[in-house]
Parts: sequence; C-alpha cells; structure tokens
Amino acid sequence: MVVFKGQTSIIMNIIFYSPNFHPMVGGLENVVKDLAVELTCQGHFVRILTLAPSKEIDTSSFSIIRLPTFWKVVEHIKWGDIYIQVNISLKGIIPYLFVRKPFVVYHQNLYPKYTWYGRLKWFVSRQATINIGCSSFIADHFFDCHVLGNPYDDSTFKHVGGRERSKDIVFLGRLVSDKGCEVILYALHILRQLTGLTPILTIVGDGPEKQRLIGLVHELALVQQVRFAGVYQGHSLAALLNEHQIMVVPSVYEEPFGIVALEGIACGCFVIGSKTGGLTEAIGPCGITFPMGDANALATVIAKALGEPIWRATHLQYVTLHLRKHTRRAVGQQFIKTIKEKL
Repeated sequence: MVVFKGQTSIIMNIIFYSPNFHPMVGGLENVVKDLAVELTCQGHFVRILTLAPSKEIDTSSFSIIRLPTFWKVVEHIKWGDIYIQVNISLKGIIPYLFVRKPFVVYHQNLYPKYTWYGRLKWFVSRQATINIGCSSFIADHFFDCHVLGNPYDDSTFKHVGGRERSKDIVFLGRLVSDKGCEVILYALHILRQLTGLTPILTIVGDGPEKQRLIGLVHELALVQQVRFAGVYQGHSLAALLNEHQIMVVPSVYEEPFGIVALEGIACGCFVIGSKTGGLTEAIGPCGITFPMGDANALATVIAKALGEPIWRATHLQYVTLHLRKHTRRAVGQQFIKTIKEKL
C-alpha cells in the first residue's frame, strides 16, 4: 500500500510499464531491470508490463507480464499503488486514464517537439505526479524534475585486481551512427599518421553500421589495429572490459546519460567520452571528455592516456566515490525516497 505525506510507507505494489525489456538489449531495458531487482530486494512487490516476447522461462525475483491485453494492463494498474514509466509510452498512458494512481516518469531521453506524439509526451510529463531525470541535462528540460543518475549492475561489473590489461582501447555499444564509432577510427588513423602510434581497438557490439565500419577500417588501412568482437553481455563482458586500459565513448548526439561509461569505470577502464549531454555526468572525474565528433582532439587525448599512466591513475582514484552513487542499491533507495517525499 502507498501512503502520503505525514505517514510511513512500508510496502508498495509497484507497476512498471516498459514496452521494451529483456531479452531485448539496451540501456533502458537495463535501467528497468536494475530498479526492479533493487525494489524487490527492499521488500516491494514489483510487476513489469512489457510488449517484449521471450521464449525463455522468466526466473526473475519480480513478476514479468508479457504482451498483456489492454484490459489486463488496466487490471494490473488497479493492483498497483504506483505506476512507473521509464520514458513515456503513450500506449501505456491510455489504460492509465481508466485507473488514476500516482504516476512517476523516469526520463531517459528527450521527446521530439516537431512530432505530434513528441509534443503529446511533453504534455503528459506535465501531468505526472513525479518527474525524474537520469541526468541534470535531461532534468533541466522538464518541469519540476528531480535528478537521479542511472544505476549499473554492480554485481557484475567490477575491477578484477592483479589482471594484466594487455589490450589498449575498447568501444562498447550498438553500431549505429549516433554512437560515433567512426570517430575513433579516424582518430586512430590520425594518431598513426602524426605519431606512429598504433594502439589496438576492440569494437564490442553489433548493428546496422557494422559493414560500413568494416569498409572504413579497410579504407583507413586499420585492419591490423581493429577487431570486431561481436556482442558480449554479463560476466563475459565484464571480463573483457577488465582486459582493456581505455574505453572510448565517442557519441555524436546528446547522450541522456551513458551507463556504458559506468560499466567501463567499474571494470577499471579510463574513460574518454564526448563532451555532450549527460555523458559528462556519467564519466564524472573518472575520465576526460573531448569535443563531440572531433577526431583530432580524440587522437590527442588517446596519445596522452596511453603515454601517461600516472595521469590516468589520478582520475581513477575517484572511482569508488563516483560509482557509490550509481549502484543498484543507492539508486533504488533514492528513487523510493524521492517518491515518499513527493506523495
């Protein structure tokens, strides 16, 4: 049950509406999962309503209702004490109109104001009981919006001490144009031309831009320096990150946050990222940024990072303090605290 100001909340029935969810892979899916895991650990009853099918048996500690009908969504909202969307889904708003409950939106992105559905989402955000943004960059765009950085899976992504970091640079993300992987390739080309340095890059991920990136690798004569590793997840991904010295996050759009940076930092990587959106908040003091899309600037920073390990170490001394705010437990507790204070 949920109770309001002046009273104490003990246990809540919490409904998440998330069209995308595991086994789909993405930052939003991970945020929903991490919150659900932590809120369940706190003793709350959590149900996730999703449009994502799965052939596997769900073994989570919380309930996952896949492909619910309209009226089933209404029934579940009735059961809940609070209704949460991680990003606004208009499909999930219509059934909510039949059952008014406290409504929380954890914004992971901005909505396009040049489309009718984008404008409608901005309007819906003004009706929410509580708006929470995953970064100051996101929160500043919404009315009366709290800031709460995203969680990462701290049970999986950890620094393994004593392991040799034999690999140079890693890129982790979907191979789409927004993620800017080609900026690293141009930076490596510049680096070799100007300094003779030939660091090895591991590209982890898949996506529609893969073949174009492979073509660019051949065009820039980087075949001996670039490895396409494919998709890694969970503990195998954490182990791979622990083999690398540097992670580059070269996004060429305004990243809302950047959980990938937290995962890299947690695994002991020095992170170099675009100075854009909420990515600077995700990196914090544990790395450095460069002007978005500037391959020359990136080449300069990579050369400095590879050549000055002590300089890298001065940034990594802040890792524990920075990550402490982004553990599942810390974010889950702050999430519930924010809700309690507002209701």
